[in-house]
Amino acid sequence: MSEAFAAYQDALRNDIDGGVQALLETVEAQNRQLNFLPPDEAPHYERLRTQNPLHYLRAVKLRLEFLREALAGVVEDFEALATPGAPFPALADERIAGTRAALEQQGLARPYLVPGVRLSDELEAKRTAFPLELHGLMARFPPVEEPTRLFNTLRKRLESHLHQRLYHALTLLRHGMQRSDTGRGEAFAASEHFQTLKGLVANFRFRLPLLESLFLRIGVVLEVAEHDPQAAETRTRFPVEDFSRAWGQFAAHALLAGYLGHVRRLQGFDPARYWQRVEARLDAQLAAGNAGAHLLYLLRRLQVLAVQAEGAGDGAATGLPVLGAILRSSTPAFRFAVAQALRPRPEDKDAAAWRERLDALADSVLQARARSLRNAIVVGTDGDG
Repeated sequence: MSEAFAAYQDALRNDIDGGVQALLETVEAQNRQLNFLPPDEAPHYERLRTQNPLHYLRAVKLRLEFLREALAGVVEDFEALATPGAPFPALADERIAGTRAALEQQGLARPYLVPGVRLSDELEAKRTAFPLELHGLMARFPPVEEPTRLFNTLRKRLESHLHQRLYHALTLLRHGMQRSDTGRGEAFAASEHFQTLKGLVANFRFRLPLLESLFLRIGVVLEVAEHDPQAAETRTRFPVEDFSRAWGQFAAHALLAGYLGHVRRLQGFDPARYWQRVEARLDAQLAAGNAGAHLLYLLRRLQVLAVQAEGAGDGAATGLPVLGAILRSSTPAFRFAVAQALRPRPEDKDAAAWRERLDALADSVLQARARSLRNAIVVGTDGDG
């Protein structure tokens, strides 16, 4: 086994580009079969796959890591539920509640799409409005000749993809555990809900080895690719000098606007108008391909989005605490955004095109940060499903 693994690694080192491409095709094929990537995020993953294949594989690996742990927990808890007198695993309630909450908060599952359960008035309203939600999600996808077909496909996948099935199983599992704790375990075992849960768990048992195998393979390819000498030569280096200059300019503007507008409260000084003038001067520099202007605009957009995301509480009115956290963590999403901000494309012909592109890059950084924060939180409480 070890010799076969060493031979596989050697083959990867000899043709890492071919190995990455083959893995991308495998991921795509297995996702069609196992549905482990959220269907409404397909356009985002497709762009990432095209622009940065290794970063795409890292994103897929994170999804698989979450699923393999959550699905294995469901299988373990179900075995205890299905065995009369068997104790439930330690912290089973907390794990179920935390996983359900994570799926809800990240938009990976929709409670109102769980079949066969009573819904609150709020969730019933969301279920009724689901077709409208689908039309909104379709705007993320490229135009198609048959919108009705896309609508039906997206609806079917959202109702049945792996994260949604996981949420369904967790809901039934929680219900069964509550029944067992109150002495009604036998009634639940004879119910239709139990048979549905049993079918979901059987499906998870089938999928788990496939997910595990893909997860491990991605890990091997990423490790080889990230240590490959040729890949290291072509890997994008962080533009320290360009970024330092842009940060110096941004910090000067931010400190001036913050001090005069929020500390001294200078009469007649409006921070919003001040930033409008700064951004107006950037337009000509953006169109000319000025690297410093691109990075300064990116920092400004990150600040604006941080203010919108954090609200107007203490310190959040400037967005600087969030921006500082992003700089300190220097995540792959942030480094990728900085690198892309310095790479002109044929379609980036004017300031408007650059603004649109930089706006999207800033938004991707804030979304990645939000996902990271949600993944780091284990919620111990739970609402009714």
